[in-house]
Amino acid sequence: MHKQFGSNKRDPSGSSARNARISGCHRLPLTRDQVWQALNDPGTLEQCIKGCNRVKIDQSGEFHAEFEFRLGPVKKKLVAQLIVKETAPPAQYQLISILKTRRMGGASGCATVQLDQLNPGTQLDYNADIEVDGWFALMGERAIHAAAGRYMQLFFERFVELINKT
Repeated sequence: MHKQFGSNKRDPSGSSARNARISGCHRLPLTRDQVWQALNDPGTLEQCIKGCNRVKIDQSGEFHAEFEFRLGPVKKKLVAQLIVKETAPPAQYQLISILKTRRMGGASGCATVQLDQLNPGTQLDYNADIEVDGWFALMGERAIHAAAGRYMQLFFERFVELINKT
């Protein structure tokens, strides 16, 4: 997984903001159609996102996820809005995420997910541009990279395990 931080900047509220670019790839022992369906299933996402309590889809097709986030000694309940833009099913889509908290600041990002059919399996590549502000930005690059890496690795471990059971 490749992770890179861009420049710091100030947001209008006066808090420091950081931009991040995170990318990675995973070879999954599943067909492209299986991966596509699972990535768009709230029940699957709910079981694969660490600390997730609930994922639901509203009438407009937006996902809303409620989960607990832990970074070191800090544990917070968070709600994220996830908008999936299907650009080329079942090969590619774009995911826009928005996370806001009252006291901790927030994070927003845009990720592109590409699924390529292999024989056997599927190659999943992702590229994400993320902006964090408030407390999240103060945690520092190393802590954010470590947390992102752990969460992504655990997500894909759970994802493969869950899909292989079905």
